[in-house]
Amino acid sequence: MRRKDASSDPATDGSDSSPEGMPPVPSGVTAGFDVATILIDGRGHIFHFDEWAERLTGFTAATVIGRDYRFLFGSHEHAPRFPDEGDPDRIETGVSPLQKADGRTLYALIRSRRIRLPAGEDLLIVQALEIESARRTQSQIGLLDGLFHQAPFCLVVLDEHLRYVMVNAELAEFNGLPAEDHIGRHIGEVIASATFEDYQKLLKTVLKTGEPAIGVMVPGIARSSPGVAKVWSASWYRIEGRSGTGLALCGLIYDVSSSSGEVLSNARTHERHRVLGLIGELSSEELDQKRAAARLVEVLTGEYCDLATIDLLTEHASAPPRTRPRPNRRRLMVLASHSRIEGPDADRLAGTPSEEVDETDPVVEHILATETARLVRDASDLADIDVPPWIFHAASEIGVNSFIGAPLVARGKVIGVLSCMRAGANLPFSEEDLRFVKTIASRTALMLDNARMYHEAKDTALKLQMNLLPAALPEPDEALIAHRYDPGHEGHRVSGDWYDVGIQPGHRVSLVVGDVIGHGIDAATTMGRYRTAVQAFDSVGMEPSALMTRLNALAGTFGDLAIATCLYAVYDPQRHLCTLVSAGHTPLIVCPPEESPYLVEERNGPLLGGFPGATYTATRIDTPPGTRLFLYSDGLVESPAVSVGEGMERLLSVVDDPEASLEDIADAAMSTSPRDSEDDRTLLACELRGLRYPLKGPGPRKGTGPSFSFLARTVDRRPFSASAVL
Repeated sequence: MRRKDASSDPATDGSDSSPEGMPPVPSGVTAGFDVATILIDGRGHIFHFDEWAERLTGFTAATVIGRDYRFLFGSHEHAPRFPDEGDPDRIETGVSPLQKADGRTLYALIRSRRIRLPAGEDLLIVQALEIESARRTQSQIGLLDGLFHQAPFCLVVLDEHLRYVMVNAELAEFNGLPAEDHIGRHIGEVIASATFEDYQKLLKTVLKTGEPAIGVMVPGIARSSPGVAKVWSASWYRIEGRSGTGLALCGLIYDVSSSSGEVLSNARTHERHRVLGLIGELSSEELDQKRAAARLVEVLTGEYCDLATIDLLTEHASAPPRTRPRPNRRRLMVLASHSRIEGPDADRLAGTPSEEVDETDPVVEHILATETARLVRDASDLADIDVPPWIFHAASEIGVNSFIGAPLVARGKVIGVLSCMRAGANLPFSEEDLRFVKTIASRTALMLDNARMYHEAKDTALKLQMNLLPAALPEPDEALIAHRYDPGHEGHRVSGDWYDVGIQPGHRVSLVVGDVIGHGIDAATTMGRYRTAVQAFDSVGMEPSALMTRLNALAGTFGDLAIATCLYAVYDPQRHLCTLVSAGHTPLIVCPPEESPYLVEERNGPLLGGFPGATYTATRIDTPPGTRLFLYSDGLVESPAVSVGEGMERLLSVVDDPEASLEDIADAAMSTSPRDSEDDRTLLACELRGLRYPLKGPGPRKGTGPSFSFLARTVDRRPFSASAVL
C-alpha cells in the first residue's frame, strides 16, 4: 500500500491532486457515498464492520468480527497500520488491494487514523472507497462545488439541528457575516425575525416530511446589521440519505426587500414590538439596576442599533460611584453601555460602565436640561450645541450615520439619558425611530427607578432585620453555642428568620429558631414581634408547649400575614433532658455521643398565626453530656434546585463529624448549603455539657448579653405572668 503523510493529503492541503489521480475519501458527511468503515482494536482485531464494508467486500460482519484485520488486504505490506507514538494523530491515505469474499481483488482508496478513547484504549478507523466510485465521485463533486460556490444567488445547507453546514459567498454577503463564521451556528444566531418561531417550525416540517417549501416570505434582520430590515424569499428541500431519511436541508434565498414595501413595513413593526416585549420581560425578571441596564443595552445592540449607552444621574443610582461631590454640577455616571463596533473610538463614545463621567457629552447634557429627545443625522442637527471635536472624530472613525438620545423620565423626574447609534450600512434612524426610542426610554426609566426603589426597600429591611437580631448571644457554662446567619444573596428579598438563646432558672438553656413567611420590611417587623414575645415568655420559665400555644394566640394580634414556623427547645442540665416543641419548622437534628445523628420529627404542630386556638405538644429526649443539637431554617436545606430531602441528607452528613469542632461544623454547614436559596440561611448549633455548678451559689456567667440575662437573674425573687409581661 502506497502511503503519504497528512501534510500532503489533498483532503488537508486543498490541492486537486491525489494518489493515482483519485480524490481522498470524504471526511465530512459521507452518507451519500459507499464509504466502508472498519474499526480495529489495539490487538489488530476487527470489532466493527458496517453495512457498506459488507457490500464492498462481500463478507458479512459475523464472519470477520474478531479476526485479524490484515487478511482483508492480502498481506501485511498493504494493510493500514497504527501510527507511531511520536505522531499519533497522523492520517494516512493511499490505494490498497482489498480482498473480496468471492476471491477477487478490488482496489480501493484507503484512509486511516488512530482514535484514542477516554479510557486510554487505541482504535484504528479505516475507511475505504472503491476506485471506480471515487472516479465518478470526483467529477460529481467538482460540478456540485462549482454550482454551490459560483451561483449568483444565496445557497445554504443546514443540518438536522438547523445549524449552518455550508453557505456560499452570496449568502455570506447577504447576512453581513463571513462564510466561516456561519458554520456550526444555529440559524437563529445569525438572523432574527418576528415570525422566526413559525419559520423554524416550517424548516423542521420540511426535514421531517420531505415536502419542499417554495417561496416562503420571511421578514427580519441579519444580526450583524440590526438596523437594516429585509424581506427574503426562501425555498427549502430535504437532502436525503440512501435509506430515504432526512440528512440536511438545502435552501435557496432571494432578497426581495425592494419589492416588498408593505411586508417590510409590517416587519419593522413586528421587530419593534419584539424589542418592547424583550424589555417587558426584562423589567419583570431583573431587580438589580446595573444588571437590568446591562441586559437592556445588549438587547438594543442585538436587535436594533450598533451602540447603546445609559447615562444616569448618580442620585438615582442604586450604587453610585465613590467619587468626590463636584459643586455646581450634576453628577452623571455611565450605568451601562454596549457596542457591536470594536475599537477605541467606539469605546470612548460608549463610555465605561459604573464610572462617573469626567468629560460629559454636551448632547447628553442638552437632553437632560431640555428634557427633550434628539435625532441627529448630520452635523447640522447639532448647530445649537457646542460639540467637542473628539466626538465628531470618533463618530466619523466608526461610521456613525445617526444618533438618537432620549431623556429617562420616571415619576416626573429626569433620571438620565438613553443614547442609541447606528453606523455603516445600517439604515439611519428616522422620525419613526425617534418615537420608538422615546417609548423605550419611558419603559427603561420606570424599570431602573423601580430597581432603585427595590434596592432601597431591601436595604432598609435588611438593616431593620439585623438590628432586631441579637447583637450577642449568652454563653452559658452548660452549653457551647455556635451560630451562623446569612440574609441571602444579591437580588433576593430579605426574609424573616430569627434565632436566640436564653438562660432560665435552674441553669436551663433555651434555644429558638423561627422563620416568618414572606419577605421585606413587613416580614422583618413581624420577626421582631415574635422574637420579643418569645423572650418574654422564656424569661418566666414557661414550659415549651405552653409557650408555643401562647405565642400562636398572640400571633393573631400581629396582622393578617404574620404566619411563621418556629422550633423552641429547653435543655435541663440536671436531668440531661431536652424538651422541644415545633410549629411547622424543619426538624431538630440530634447528634448523641458516639452515635449517628437523627431527626426529631414527631409532634410537629401547625404554623404560628395560621390556626387560631391551636395547641402544641412537647417532645422530650435524652441528651447526655456531649450531645449536639442543630436548629436551622429551611433556607439551609432547600432551594429551587435542591429538594428538602436532598438538603437534609447533606446536612446530616456534615454534622456527623464528632472530631470536628462546633464552629467548623457550622462553617461546613453554611458552605455546603444551596447557594441559590431565595431564603435566609440560619443555623443555631449547641453542644450540651451538663451541670457545671451546683444550684446553690451559681458560678459566674460569661457575656450573658442583652437577651434574657436581667430577667433570668430576677425571676427567683418575684413571680411573673405571661400576660403581665406582654
